Amino acid sequence: MIYLTWLVILLIPYWLGPIIVWLTQKAGARPVFEPFAPGRHVVPEDVAASFRQTCDALATEGFRVAADLFQTGQMRHVSTRVALLDHAETTELALAVATFTAARPARLVASYAELPTKFRDGRTVSVHNSPLLGSFTPPPSRVVVRLPIVRDPARLCRVKRAYLDRHYRGLERVPFEHQDDPARFLADAMVRELTEQVEAGRWRHAAATSFAPVRVGDLGGAAHGRPRPPLHRAAAHPGLARVGGRGRRHCLRRHAARLARTPRVVDASF
Repeated sequence: MIYLTWLVILLIPYWLGPIIVWLTQKAGARPVFEPFAPGRHVVPEDVAASFRQTCDALATEGFRVAADLFQTGQMRHVSTRVALLDHAETTELALAVATFTAARPARLVASYAELPTKFRDGRTVSVHNSPLLGSFTPPPSRVVVRLPIVRDPARLCRVKRAYLDRHYRGLERVPFEHQDDPARFLADAMVRELTEQVEAGRWRHAAATSFAPVRVGDLGGAAHGRPRPPLHRAAAHPGLARVGGRGRRHCLRRHAARLARTPRVVDASF
């Protein structure tokens, strides 16, 4: 019996830790974004520097900043600064994202560029270089290409163009409707992603104002903050929580034949 007691004590971090996170880690179900205001939104210098580098690199590829936004409160102690950039000639869209913890001392969680593309037939392709794995399993109509090894956003943009030219040549692309209200555009995009996870059975309604992991050990969270003067809130959406099932994550290897299949998730993190 004494051995069993010691075994329980030794395993405390493995069973108590996930329970604590499960009870405390929640994210809001109504994403809120507002225009970034330097006097009101405190961003650590290293986060701001990384954010500027991403925007400057995208500018070399013809992008200009259409909106500089900020989001906080979506996840506890986590804030996100995000710039929406567009290309006047090609109508391409880009996101520069920097996520950091609000705890003291503040810490950079992730800084990356995301390059989404939408086609007339409803399909979308999103290429990004986030070092963090996404917690959402994309629906069949969306392909997510994760390239954390391509740290230069300008090079990532060229890789995206080559990828689309190879696998989606001839498909008509349509521009995103973000010009009129970038904050609402990003908030609505987040709500759609959450709704897709509920409809697919991977997340569930949890509360009127928040969602959280529902199964102990399943600690996925919204990794892509889309950063509000008036505040803009997306239409109220019930809370959501993950149900289970990690989905398949295809790993792209150094072989052209694997590229030709264009799986829903391409993860080239080697």
